[in-house]
Amino acid sequence: MSKPLIALLGLIALGLLCFFCIRGHVPTIQTDLIARTSGALVAAGIPWASANADGRELILEGVAPNEESRKQAGGIARQVWGVRTVDNRLTVAMAEPTPEPAVSAPEPSPVAACQQQFDEVLGNKRISFETDSATLKRESTVMLDELAAIADRCPNTRIQVAGHTDARGSDEFNLWLSQARAESVTSYLVGKGVDATRLSAIGYGASQPIADNVTAAGLARNRRIEFRLEEK
Repeated sequence: MSKPLIALLGLIALGLLCFFCIRGHVPTIQTDLIARTSGALVAAGIPWASANADGRELILEGVAPNEESRKQAGGIARQVWGVRTVDNRLTVAMAEPTPEPAVSAPEPSPVAACQQQFDEVLGNKRISFETDSATLKRESTVMLDELAAIADRCPNTRIQVAGHTDARGSDEFNLWLSQARAESVTSYLVGKGVDATRLSAIGYGASQPIADNVTAAGLARNRRIEFRLEEK
């Protein structure tokens, strides 16, 4: 075998040996880049970025809290010795919407607060009278006692007691009956200690219905006493 041929074969063998040696060290180089980059990121307070490598190309993945932090992580990775390029695949987290400040409802005025207490006691109930009469039924006195107590707690209010009837009967009779019933209620409240100068009674007859005047339920709703409070 000639010397030139032997030299050529030797060069080929040496090249193959170098190729396999370098190829065998590639995983070691990548592992080293990943370890050093990860350490640099953690040291900079960026634990949310993970590093990977493809040869000497570094790949960053994860979710950055904002764009500035994303750029900061990329800059740190580029400064790691041995890194050739950085593929910054970090995404920026969507900012949560700022909640609207809670707006507290304004405190009701003293008169409105007292009116609310009257309305709560009445609810769906009504003050009842004997048929075609201004005489209070016994079961209504418990409710009126509660209303008298509320009136005492609201001394700076005037209270209008408004009487209403259904549409049965003549207008003259209904107007008289509603006025008589309103006066009967004010008299009861005065008897319970409410200052008479704070009370007024007025009858509206059937002129202000809140329901139909055909069905029994509608007629019953229209027969009512209402309390309207205003500042004294």
